[in-house]
Amino acid sequence: MQEYRSHKRRNTSSLQASRQSWFEAFTLSWRAALRMNMPQAMVLKALRGTAGIALPLAMGLATGHMVEGATVAGGTALWTVMNMTNPNHARLRVLFLSCVSMGVGAFIGSVIGTLPILPIVVVGAVAFVAGLLVVASLPVAMIGMQSLVAILFLQSFARDPLHAFFQTALVFTGALLAFLLEMLLSPWRRTGAERKMLSLFFKRLAEMAGATDDNLEMHNKMVRAALVQSQAILLDRDDHRPRGRALFALYGEAERMRLLLIVLHRLRQELRETPSESKEGIAALEQLLQELSRKLQSVSQHLILGPGALRREEEAGQLRSNENIEMIFSQAQQWQATSSETQALFQNILAYVQRVIRLLYRIECLTQTWRYPDPVVLAEYTLHHHSAWAEFYNVQAILRANFTFRSTAFRHAIRLGVTLALTTALYHLPGWPIGGGYWISFTAFAILKPDFNTTLTRSVSRLVGTLGGVILATVLLVTLKPTPEMLVLIVAIAAYITLASFFVNYALYSAWITIAAVCLFALVTPHPLTNVFDRTINTLIGGALAFGMFLIWPTWEHMQLSPNMVARVETLRKHFLAVMEAYIQPDTSHIERVVSRHREARLAYSNVEASLERITHEPSALHFNTVRAQGLLEALNSISLNILALEGYQLNDVVLPSAMQDQLRFFVKEVDTTLQRLSQTLATAQPETISCAGLDAALHALTESETSARSSQEPSAAEQSFLVKEAEQIVRTIDIISQLLPTDDLEREAVTA
Repeated sequence: MQEYRSHKRRNTSSLQASRQSWFEAFTLSWRAALRMNMPQAMVLKALRGTAGIALPLAMGLATGHMVEGATVAGGTALWTVMNMTNPNHARLRVLFLSCVSMGVGAFIGSVIGTLPILPIVVVGAVAFVAGLLVVASLPVAMIGMQSLVAILFLQSFARDPLHAFFQTALVFTGALLAFLLEMLLSPWRRTGAERKMLSLFFKRLAEMAGATDDNLEMHNKMVRAALVQSQAILLDRDDHRPRGRALFALYGEAERMRLLLIVLHRLRQELRETPSESKEGIAALEQLLQELSRKLQSVSQHLILGPGALRREEEAGQLRSNENIEMIFSQAQQWQATSSETQALFQNILAYVQRVIRLLYRIECLTQTWRYPDPVVLAEYTLHHHSAWAEFYNVQAILRANFTFRSTAFRHAIRLGVTLALTTALYHLPGWPIGGGYWISFTAFAILKPDFNTTLTRSVSRLVGTLGGVILATVLLVTLKPTPEMLVLIVAIAAYITLASFFVNYALYSAWITIAAVCLFALVTPHPLTNVFDRTINTLIGGALAFGMFLIWPTWEHMQLSPNMVARVETLRKHFLAVMEAYIQPDTSHIERVVSRHREARLAYSNVEASLERITHEPSALHFNTVRAQGLLEALNSISLNILALEGYQLNDVVLPSAMQDQLRFFVKEVDTTLQRLSQTLATAQPETISCAGLDAALHALTESETSARSSQEPSAAEQSFLVKEAEQIVRTIDIISQLLPTDDLEREAVTA
């Protein structure tokens, strides 16, 4: 009896915690629905989209072909809204393919709308494919979604094949008009996104250069975020014009600068740990780093100002800045320490400072090259290139890898396909009393996302926005009784606010797209208030079905955290092996392998970080132990920083003696084995104690080799000392990780509950 009461108390407590967590989740969603992000307003892009919507409406009004004008405007609106998530640097072929995709989808939707079962099957199948394409890349996903959205809308305007062709031609004309406006009215922004991201990257590097040891980790995290954004834009752009080549080369040099800065900060920390006599040396190094920070800030400003924006005085100031850093470097070279070890360390630091100065000159040259392309300078760089066929096969490989129920994208694709097939079947029922049933499917499509937080937030925002838009649209139609001319003006204003607020607030966007849609249909239908009522009911039905389907078959993020963490460990292990191979076999070229492993590790880190962020918005009763997971991620990030420091140190072409290489090979093997065991422990969810005995023995042998080199004053003693210190930190961090892992089944159950 006592056991039963205890069990009942535990269940009651769990239920109360679950209710509280669901309440907190809804509270967070309401706050997100009301949060405004004004800096994300798309002012110029909204003007282009509005022009594409208003022009065909005005022409239709002037020629008396309002239905045709509204159809073209609808195609423009659909294409513009769907491509708002495409950044300004999106390749023209991707944008054009999205037009073609919309045309194909419009024709399919127009033809199948008259058939009884086929719309349900086609919508479900296309929704599954579009949902799965999300995992491939943003441009590929947008092409699939364009086709799906066109099918969802046009199936409600069913035509015979001939009239379907003409209707499709009008929709395609609207999409093509939006594409031409995007291409022709923003030629000066062809490199705007790249320069903006690179400018931010160099700004973060400048802040990192001038950072103290106390806030270095924060600055390193901001640099990493800017680096990821720059990489995503530049790799997607693949611009082989001289300016595009120069910008990609600048990205590569900025990444090298980041590695060298990590090394310099490591060496500065080591210098601080030496006796007090090194204060003058530390002051000289601080002065060099501050001047370096100003130089990098200048590069950032050059990039964001654009061609022709700098005056002669600014160029002269740039030259004076070069003279300053050379003068400070000369003064630093004159400092002499009484301790031979401290002097050797400081000379090693100056060698890296000199490398940084040379790299700065190359960066400045490239900064000028992007504005005034110089083929001689660009010829020094091996630039990124990938063919369309390689990209196609890469997408195929990604899709095959995700064709499993363990994949979040695959589960989302099935959920989306079933949901949209269900919503399509619902309003195709004989005698369905509510018009405009396509809004049910479109609302479900807009709301249903792979994770709980986005789905819930979108549901709340869509509900709030639609109700607000319905009220305002009703007031406008009843009080103003607008003429067709006034309706065109209202549609243009509403369309502009809709597009401008796309990234500002989803509820605001939903409100104004409701007003735009109601007024657009009021131009071609006789009962606008009926459309208002239908839109409201359909939105509520679509939102309820989408959120209900997610709850029926949810994808909780804590289930994905373990695979993401395993990928993080594995990519770190491979990155570590690639970097260490460059030390063990320095005669072999390892640059491409190291760069590739570096990018894989960075992507895995982003996935884990995003996973942890999404978990915090799920009901807490379902949570993985996020405190333990966050500690594990921070420990892995610490190892990542050690690897980056070693990678940056190897940029100076360090050559170790053969005895040290043998000891290092033994150490690398032990680290590899330990990280493999850690990866297996996380993957199998079995409690295990990770022993560090072999690591400690390997580290001890490595330390003895370094001590021997220092006592015999070998030329590579400084390099060996740096390597051993990073190795010691790696071993200490792995020991911390072993303590973070659950050691028995009960603890494992508590973590995963």
